[in-house]
Amino acid sequence: MKQNPCYSDKIKSHILKIYEKLTGMFSGPTPTPNNIERALTIMNVITPLTKDETIQKSYDLFRAAMRVPTSQTYPYEKQMEIARVAMQGAYKCNKSLLPPVEDLDNIIKFAKYHFFRLAKPGNEEYLKATMNALCALVYDPGTDTLTALRDEFLAKPGRFVHTTAQMLLDNNPPKLHKVVFLLLSHVSKKLFSDDGGLSTDPNVMGALCASCASAHAHLNPKDDVQEAALTVLFKMINSSRWLPHITEKGWKVLDLAAHWVSSDLPALRRCLDNSLLMERIRVRGRPGAATIWENMTRRIQSRLGVVAGRAGQARTSVN
Repeated sequence: MKQNPCYSDKIKSHILKIYEKLTGMFSGPTPTPNNIERALTIMNVITPLTKDETIQKSYDLFRAAMRVPTSQTYPYEKQMEIARVAMQGAYKCNKSLLPPVEDLDNIIKFAKYHFFRLAKPGNEEYLKATMNALCALVYDPGTDTLTALRDEFLAKPGRFVHTTAQMLLDNNPPKLHKVVFLLLSHVSKKLFSDDGGLSTDPNVMGALCASCASAHAHLNPKDDVQEAALTVLFKMINSSRWLPHITEKGWKVLDLAAHWVSSDLPALRRCLDNSLLMERIRVRGRPGAATIWENMTRRIQSRLGVVAGRAGQARTSVN
């Protein structure tokens, strides 16, 4: 197999040296406006060529740019612009190549800056930046990252729900849908809790339920975020606040998932163990939802060789 002439060892070596020089520039005294603009021009050239072992260098550049104190000569918006380009080089690749998260506070700051400005439509740069930042945060996160996601993003629950609903729309890329499902699953305990104290507009809740159902319909059963997506939907069902907003399409998605979903999924187990859920679905769910849920739980139990479950018919499980 011939080597891609656009990415020879010589070019790769040159790119690594450029990254080192750029990182060094942001590691010293605050760079001058002219040097910042030159750096941006160079970064926009080399970022599309960044892959494999050069992605860590792009992440190192992101860290250096975010550490420089903002000032009149290095305003906050310019810092974010530099960081956007560097982040694109670091997190555009396959998830197996993603650099490990360092300087968590700066990535959270970067992610929030772009995430909460996505309400304005058509801003592709901010959408891409948010997707890259979430890739850094939601794949295999540690305890500190999970805490930061819950505390920082759910501080504005209404805007969080509205933005995630927009990000799950069909016109956005599948990669974005995946990271949003992972984000929602990581904050789901607090977001979908009935006593979490998170006040959200019912219309916005309905929009997220609809977007989740629509985006999930495009996943296949073996997709790597399938468990996260189903966790979100099952936790919506098990929440008296969210249950009334689950759309007809959402119930149909779950009905199809009954053919292959694992009974070990904690969110499903909590639904099956909730003896009050069937009655709640009859009272608060959409017309036909109770029938779908009853048939679904029967199908899961039958497929897994379970005689009965406490959710579908409010009976005690028997193995």
